[in-house]
Amino acid sequence: YTAADGNVISGNGGAGVLISGSATTRVSVVLNTIGTAPSLRGPIPNSGDGVLLTDGAHDCIVDMNLISGNRGHGVRIAADDGGIPRDNAVQSNTIGTDAPSGRALPNAGCGISVEHSPGNRIGGLGAFYGNLISGNVGEGISVSGQECIGTTIHGKLVGRHRTPNKPIPNGINFIALAHARNTI
Repeated sequence: YTAADGNVISGNGGAGVLISGSATTRVSVVLNTIGTAPSLRGPIPNSGDGVLLTDGAHDCIVDMNLISGNRGHGVRIAADDGGIPRDNAVQSNTIGTDAPSGRALPNAGCGISVEHSPGNRIGGLGAFYGNLISGNVGEGISVSGQECIGTTIHGKLVGRHRTPNKPIPNGINFIALAHARNTI
């Protein structure tokens, strides 16, 4: 990652990227630095989540971003009164570390939080699609709510560095599932 690859989305009063509304479909968030300084080494936090998909947003993709240093979750997919987000993908992201050295640059919540939202995909079957989710204050990945049927988690590096045998733990759990029927 370099700041030249995409947008630097940092220092905002809410979520860095908000994807909202049942008519919001097929949005791609690709190659951005979200919550970090342009140097990729320090935080300029968004006061909410790095990326928030809510209010029925569906079939969107969050891909190849650096999402670190935010005051909420790195990525949050959450139902609200306006609708249930579904069938979104979060893949090939670095969440909770800096890019140059791989040191912890934590989001204050979970790396990825999926709440009451079905059919979402975290990572993918190929090695390229996995997320690096390390150094966050909360869980690496949290999936909660009976509505989360069909959420899948594949090909992830949670709580460690890209190089073998070098831990960068998340603050609470590796992966937390609560009242959810999903595939890991």
